[in-house]
Amino acid sequence: MRIRNKWRTAKPRTLEDNATAVAYIVWQIGLHFTKNLHQEKFDYESDHQRVRVIAEYLIFLSHITDRFAHQRLDDEQRQIYVSSLVEQVARQYQRNVEEIMGSGDYRTGFLSNINTRFDEYAKGVFDGDEPGYPARRMFGNLIQDIMGQSQTNKWVIQQIIDIDSRDAADQLIKSIKPLLD
Repeated sequence: MRIRNKWRTAKPRTLEDNATAVAYIVWQIGLHFTKNLHQEKFDYESDHQRVRVIAEYLIFLSHITDRFAHQRLDDEQRQIYVSSLVEQVARQYQRNVEEIMGSGDYRTGFLSNINTRFDEYAKGVFDGDEPGYPARRMFGNLIQDIMGQSQTNKWVIQQIIDIDSRDAADQLIKSIKPLLD
């Protein structure tokens, strides 16, 4: 997966500018790994189920971004950055889900889930910039709950814990380092 993570011009960028760029990166990675589950022969029963998986990826990746920012920004900067990031991710989610599911307010529920999940993920251990096993397991459980326990999907949790969550986190960190360091 190729992701642009550098600005075309060298002019200084605000935290909000960088958060907007990272929100787009989060969306790209979340969408890529949601599609990857299908390529790995896991089944989505409906577009609604696929959208829920995308939402969980966006939340998981946004939380990793928050953890990454926590190590590099002071509290005030982090608040500005993460608030802008979440707002932009929610905006992209709303726009894209409307294309799939029709008009409606998807943003409010998504933001509520972000608040809940951020609190849950905050209890998880991170190893440097990467989510530790408890955070990956929590994420895997959430995806398993969405995908169900059918014969085809019963191993999705292992795919998430062992492979996809790590690969998504690695891709995210590589992509956002130039924007925050």
